[in-house]
Amino acid sequence: MPQLPPASAVVSFWLLLKVFSSGCAAMTGVEAVSNGVKAFREPTAPNAQRTLTVIIAILIVLLGGIAWLASVYGIGATDPVKNYESVLSMLLRAIAGKGVFYYLSIGSILLVLSLSANTAFADFPRLCRIIARDNYLPHSFASTGRRLVYSNGIYVLAFLTGGLLTLFGGVTDRLIPLYAVGAFMAFTLSQAGMVRHWMREGGGWHDIAVNGTGAFATAVTTLVVLTAKFVDGALVTVLQRGRAIPSPIRL
Repeated sequence: MPQLPPASAVVSFWLLLKVFSSGCAAMTGVEAVSNGVKAFREPTAPNAQRTLTVIIAILIVLLGGIAWLASVYGIGATDPVKNYESVLSMLLRAIAGKGVFYYLSIGSILLVLSLSANTAFADFPRLCRIIARDNYLPHSFASTGRRLVYSNGIYVLAFLTGGLLTLFGGVTDRLIPLYAVGAFMAFTLSQAGMVRHWMREGGGWHDIAVNGTGAFATAVTTLVVLTAKFVDGALVTVLQRGRAIPSPIRL
């Protein structure tokens, strides 16, 4: 098991902000439920709310369990170098050894991640369709293909994701900050847009407060992730395809 360096970070407000931002980044993906509310059975809104509640509860249990086990076994993230091993792999190896259960669990994780990656291909074309209907994208994005899906959105997303994987060498430490900044910037803009919508349409203070709080929290997360990764050397990672500078405190 890789030996972790001794903790050198002092508990501070900045460290707490980084931990908060890491937790927010880990919780991304639940927005897929809100994007696909119309796909739920009637009544759509209550069913979507129940589904979102169950997903969040499962995420809390998983994150809490992994954090506790990692602390018990002294396991933490390592730099993506040769023979790199993920935290989940190290945890499984420490708990159950490298037997049948290990490979079955790793295979299950791979399937879950594949389904998670498919979320973008389900929601991005729908988003492009909505924007195209508002005349902000070519109208071809609103047309369905032979398989009754919005094919143009899928093709564009496949091309862009392939380009990013090639540019960043498929290293998740380089891709996750880019994803986090892009995702939370979009969340901030959408929440701020809802605040403006409620103010123009005469919504209640409750609606404005909820979306305003969401916009503030996601904006803080965006700034913290962006600043922390630049401080830790992400600027070099963005500008060149070299090896990322190891960071003393990992998000």
